[in-house]
Amino acid sequence: MQTFNPAFTIQRWQVFLVFMCFNLLSIGWNILLLQKTPHAGKVFFYLSSVSALIILIVTVSCAPTYQSNKFVWGTYTVSGSFQLTSNCIPVLS
Repeated sequence: MQTFNPAFTIQRWQVFLVFMCFNLLSIGWNILLLQKTPHAGKVFFYLSSVSALIILIVTVSCAPTYQSNKFVWGTYTVSGSFQLTSNCIPVLS
């Protein structure tokens, strides 16, 4: 994309801000103007839903580290100041 400054490079956080501004615009449209413009409201509703899903997928896929499935679903690590007395009820010490 050519801008007024040829040395300008688009950063990832700037793209994220554009997506968030688009989401806020479409959510505001859905909340405030949906009854006055039902067809455009449907378009903004679908676009905001799709962009929210895209943002969710991109942020999860760009995470720096991952844990194994066994760690996530099978391993419980105590990282606080409580003792585990049963599977469900932590007791503060």
